[in-house]
Amino acid sequence: MEIDYDPTRRIVGVDTDKIAMARNFVHAMRGRPGIANDSAAQTLLELAEALEEAGRVEEGIKVRERAQPLIDDALAPLYRTVAETERSGDLPAWCCALIALARALGSVRWTQQAEAAFASAEELSERISTVVRKPRHEPAELHCWVAGLYSLNYLVDRLASDGRKEAADRLVDRCNGFGRNMPDAAIELGLAEARRAQEAQDLDREGKAMALLARGLHEVHRSHESAYCAAEALRLGHGNYREIKWLDWSSTARPGSNDPTAYRHDDTPPSSKPGGPITGPPFTGSYAGDLIVGYLAVKALGPFLEAFATKLGEQFGESTGRAISRLALRRRPRTRDQVEVESSEAKTTVILPDPFTDDAREAFIDIDVADPDIRGRTLYWNEEHGTFLPKDDSASDPGQ
Repeated sequence: MEIDYDPTRRIVGVDTDKIAMARNFVHAMRGRPGIANDSAAQTLLELAEALEEAGRVEEGIKVRERAQPLIDDALAPLYRTVAETERSGDLPAWCCALIALARALGSVRWTQQAEAAFASAEELSERISTVVRKPRHEPAELHCWVAGLYSLNYLVDRLASDGRKEAADRLVDRCNGFGRNMPDAAIELGLAEARRAQEAQDLDREGKAMALLARGLHEVHRSHESAYCAAEALRLGHGNYREIKWLDWSSTARPGSNDPTAYRHDDTPPSSKPGGPITGPPFTGSYAGDLIVGYLAVKALGPFLEAFATKLGEQFGESTGRAISRLALRRRPRTRDQVEVESSEAKTTVILPDPFTDDAREAFIDIDVADPDIRGRTLYWNEEHGTFLPKDDSASDPGQ
């Protein structure tokens, strides 16, 4: 009866030092999952190679047979990710998944399979560049995926780091000077879809819109707003999580939280903070100066602020999504809320009255921040005139 093969058992007088050391590693890493350098699978492959170099091919085959189920277990989730991203229509996610699979296949010496996966990723990168360069994008296309500078640069780095520099260079050349910015289009569509979904009380549609917003906002580095939208998409049970998690950036999201103020951040100068700069995780704590930016400010104050952003976009000749990025809501203890509007020339600040009446909201929407008498100044509500005026022109006490 054949005794079960033990790859850790030394054969005295036959094993070379290299083989003996490889057997020691197999023993030390036994039970370690995955295919990293310190995994059981990798140590078995190294032992098999050492045996084959010594001419002990049959024994090497036995060791490879031991490694095979470990490799299959490690590769299975990568193959699943490739299949999931392909079904989702998320081309950048699919491309990244193929690159990750190719890298893993190469690490276990499956050279032909690795080359095939890399070839598929390179072919897909050409499809990405074709779509990115289109001057317009259809809503269905944007709902499936969003490719901006963030994901394009990420793909370029991944290709280059895995020795596919020519493919990386081609992607750069093809995508330079592309037409309408996809993230901007996605943000506009996401805002409109979220509004319509809320009016129709369609939670599934709202979740999809939030996922689209999360991706678009992340591409343009609006991380606080993106994290909030990602959390909202998860909370609303939107199933296509690839739209949120394919680059591992959903770690900042807080599934279950629908409070935009939970994603505020402290912009108090470091010198004024007790104990020096804060090094802990973002979005937590109570600060002397809380700043709620962009879309979060809209969510915190309500639809009237989005109406203001729409008019602001008309004043600056830009989309509502970009205009919203100019807005910030600042909250401090024992003072009134204030909305800050950034422009290339100056920052205009509006101190919100308490109570914030319907008349004040309507007057707020009508503020023209391009007016030279208003631009760059701090405005207060003037009850007598029914408008917001700079402090020097306001008859009412600002109460600050």
